[in-house]
Amino acid sequence: GPAPTSFRGEMMKQLFQILVAAIATAIGSASVSLLLAFAVLHAGNAASFAVVSDSMAPLMQRGDLVVTTAHGDLAVGDAVTFRKFDQLVPHRIDGYGRQPGTYETRGDANPSRDTWTITAKDVVGKVQGVVRNAGWPLLWLSTAIGRLLVCAVLLLALFGMHWAFPKVLYTQAVP
Repeated sequence: GPAPTSFRGEMMKQLFQILVAAIATAIGSASVSLLLAFAVLHAGNAASFAVVSDSMAPLMQRGDLVVTTAHGDLAVGDAVTFRKFDQLVPHRIDGYGRQPGTYETRGDANPSRDTWTITAKDVVGKVQGVVRNAGWPLLWLSTAIGRLLVCAVLLLALFGMHWAFPKVLYTQAVP
C-alpha cells in the first residue's frame, strides 16, 4: 500500500540530502584548503603564479604553477620572474645588457634572446619550484566564464547546505 512508497520516497529524499551535503562540504573544504595553501605560500616572502606559455619548456609549461622567492644577487643562468608589459614573465637571465645593471633574458624554449632588457627592479623573484598543472585553476579563474562558474558553484553549495541542513543552520540557542 501507500506506506512503502512513502517510506521509499522519504529514503530517497534523505539520500539526496546526504549527497548534496557531501558535495557542499567537499567544495567548501577544497576552497578553504586552497586559500590556506596560498596564504602559507605567500607568507614566507614567496609568490606564485600560473604559467601562460611554453616559452620555458621543459622546465615549466602552460598551466604549471611557478613558485618564486625574493631575489638577492642576480646572475646569468638564474630562472627569474619579472614584470613586463603588465604581465609576469618567467625567463632565464641569458646575459648582461649593454647598460650597467641590465640583464638580457630568454625563454629556454625560445631560439633567441628577448628583444628587451630588464633591471633588478623588474624582477619579482627567482624561480624556486614548479608544480605541474597546478596553475590551471588560476588560468581558468582569470576568464570571465571561469569566475561566473565559480560563483554559481559556490551559490549552489550554499543553497545545498541550506537545503540539507536547515535545522542545523537556523536553530537558535535557548537562553
